[in-house]
Amino acid sequence: SDLRSQLSTLELAWTKGLITVHAIETGARVATLNPRPEGYRLALRPGRWLVRRQIRDAIDVVEVELRAGASLHVDESDLVSLGHQGRLASKGTGVRFTELMSPRKGQWMVQFALGSRIEQTPEARVERELIWSESWVVGLTNRLSLSPLTPNLGFRIGRRGATEVQLTAGLLNGGFGYSRELGVLIGGDLGAALEVRVPTSARLSLQTSWGVARPGFVASRRETGTEDVWSRLALGVGWRISRDVTLHPSLSYGLSSSFTPGNRDEALVFGSTLIRNNRRLPLIQVALSNGVTLDAHYQFRYNLVYGLPNHHVLLGMTFASRKVGP
Repeated sequence: SDLRSQLSTLELAWTKGLITVHAIETGARVATLNPRPEGYRLALRPGRWLVRRQIRDAIDVVEVELRAGASLHVDESDLVSLGHQGRLASKGTGVRFTELMSPRKGQWMVQFALGSRIEQTPEARVERELIWSESWVVGLTNRLSLSPLTPNLGFRIGRRGATEVQLTAGLLNGGFGYSRELGVLIGGDLGAALEVRVPTSARLSLQTSWGVARPGFVASRRETGTEDVWSRLALGVGWRISRDVTLHPSLSYGLSSSFTPGNRDEALVFGSTLIRNNRRLPLIQVALSNGVTLDAHYQFRYNLVYGLPNHHVLLGMTFASRKVGP
């Protein structure tokens, strides 16, 4: 009975394909299973396990962590596609949570970064400013996600790891505040965004993000805002150059215009410009573990109207919960 209390239970349910279960620490395969209506219940030791499904030469995987005495259910909605490849490394896949469009149900992702903005002004001065960014995303379901800090909802379309589309609506940037005159304030850019990820191999994916919003804030006692509307289109790639290092180089074009004639701003930006599920993808991301990454952000922005450059340099981290038992 003491031994049983220390084991974990992995419940598997799927409809097609061959499932194998591997111990990530050793690479050992402990089970090879064909689908059946009632599924399977496996008694396994606590730790990290890889569930791998193969249909012809297409491979889907998910990495889970089992706790002592806990039970965890895995079905087809949890699997991430690795595309078509002949051989899979026995000690894990290198699939990171940062390569997914959105967290699974019950998972969360937190990202923060601190750095500096160096900007040249029309008066030929160089100004330096301390800047920071943060995001927090929670999976409400396997497709629906919520960003509590800047309230917005995201909905994912497509199969995990294959071509995916993320639709986001609400505050794309901003936060909370309070004023005696205006009451509770919710500040930010109110709008919508569309993000697309198309994997071309297990290591490379084409990515794009497009957003349109109106800056301003909403107060509980009255609504206010500006006449400006901005739109931004970014094109880039996600390139995993090793198991732990991923690059996200991209180029974006931004347009900010006003209903007032002659008030217009345009810019080209290179570097960390891709947005995924309300979080900015770093130019260089180094995985310290499956749930923690070190992020380096860099942007070179050139204002096409005034011919002025500026630079954004930030260093930060991303944390995510792994799929674990209760």
